[in-house]
Order: sequence, then C-alpha cells, then structure tokens
Amino acid sequence: MAISMNFNEALDSTKLDNISFINWVSSQKVIPNINIPRYCASCGNLMKIEYNDNYSDGAMYRCTSRNCRNIMSIRLDSWVSQAKISLRTFIIILACWVNKFNAKATAEFAGVSEKTTRNYYNRFREIAEEEYRLDISRKPIGDGVIQIDESQFFKAKYNIGTGLNRDEIWLFGEIDSETLRVVVEICDDRKAETLIPIIASTVKPFSTIWSDQWKAYNTLSNYGFNHYTVNHSKNFVDPSTGVNTQKIEGTWNIINLDKNGLKDRKNLELYVHEWCFRRNIGNTFDKCWKAIIGN
Repeated sequence: MAISMNFNEALDSTKLDNISFINWVSSQKVIPNINIPRYCASCGNLMKIEYNDNYSDGAMYRCTSRNCRNIMSIRLDSWVSQAKISLRTFIIILACWVNKFNAKATAEFAGVSEKTTRNYYNRFREIAEEEYRLDISRKPIGDGVIQIDESQFFKAKYNIGTGLNRDEIWLFGEIDSETLRVVVEICDDRKAETLIPIIASTVKPFSTIWSDQWKAYNTLSNYGFNHYTVNHSKNFVDPSTGVNTQKIEGTWNIINLDKNGLKDRKNLELYVHEWCFRRNIGNTFDKCWKAIIGN
C-alpha cells in the first residue's frame, strides 16, 4: 500500500538520488514493482536494474547475459510507458495538477512547454472523468435528500458557412444533502426526456428529490422517487415543507472554470467532471493522487 502523499513530498521525491527515486516511484505505483523479476524478451535471461545518470529516468533494466545485454525501460507496462518526458518531470506535472496549479505556472515550474503541460492535464482530466463516472455507477447518490437544478452555462457559437449557429449549453446538477456528493452533466436542453434518464441512472431508487417547479420534473414520482417542489416565484424555501434547492444552486457558483480553455463541448465536460471528481473522490491531495495513478 502506497504511503500518504502531499505536494511537498511529491516534489521532494524528484530531488532524490536515482536509486531512491526509482524505489519511490515504484512504491507509488507510477511504474511496475521493481522487486518483481524481469526477463529479457530477446534471450529469456534475468534482467537487473542498472542505474546511470545518462539514462533519462536514471535507471534501465539490462539483461544479465553477456551475450545479450539488451536494455528495457524501467517504466515498461505502465501508463507512463509512452511519455516523452522524464519520470521526474512527469511527477512534477502530476503533482502540480493535483494541487490545482494552472498549466502556464506548471510549465514554467517543470521546465516544459505549456502545450506539453496541457496535454498531460487533459489526460489527467480524462482519468478523473472515468473515475467520476465509475464511482457514480457503482454507488448512485441518495443517502440524503437530493436537490436538483439546471443552469444555462453559455451559448456556444459555431461558424457554419457564412453564418453562426448558436447552441445553448446547460448544466444539470444533483447534490446529496447528506454526503454532498454531486452529479453534473452537460445537456443540450432541459426537457424531461433529457433530464429524467440522468436522474434515473445516478440517483438511488425511492430517493427523496427536491426541485423547483420546472415542468420536466413533473413525472419524477412515476419513477418511484418521492418528489417535492418549491415555487421559486414565491419563496426560495417553502415555508411549510422546508423544500429548497439552495445547495445545488450554490454549486453553480462554486464551479470555477477556466473559460479560456473551454473551446468545445468535450473540454467543458472534462473540466466539469474533473470538478465532480475532486468533490466526490479526490478531495485531498492524497486521495486525488492515488485515484489518478490507480492506487
């Protein structure tokens, strides 16, 4: 089991000598366990780790046969096997992403281009999105009352011929009042046929749901949910029942997105689902770190 991790410890690891650093990245499961024997793909003989400052990662596997001496990357069979940067640089970029540094600051800190940093950031977001979806599918929300709401994020503009086509982009959100776990999805509209399937797939059956009186929610009780509403034209909190949507509405203000990076729907989804991942799963440096590297 990997040790608890924080930002400073991750950065300090990159200053270790080669032997200590390789043992550290192995213990963190960034690369495969170096204590498991490796055998040469060419001759079948045992391979041993050879440490050398001339190697980009400070170490390589080398075949023990004098007639072969084949070498193999220390990161073979890992998800960083194709990375074109050193392991030390990779650790710096990952630590900065986990710690919520922006891409420009990380690029300067790691000594790489901003394009390189953004490519790795997008990969981390893809993993975060996968973890978020897997977590919700395994354990839908519904330990407490579920508040739901929808919010128009922006109108996306696309050049079509000589004109413009404007598409509304909606965020639909759910929050569990007990655990504060969230679900946020991108929608083209807020019709019942769009929103009801999301609710049915992410909220536990027979859960209690609070919403405003948007007509798309009118049939929720037909799906086994205990549905209560608040009339926002009169009150933010129903004076008789206490029903409100204040927690989910507050979520729209908490989601802090770098709109300069949101050039298309996929980018928006990645940013939103990264936020959900950090809220539901990676809410500390250690938890976020371990979820991304697969511990």
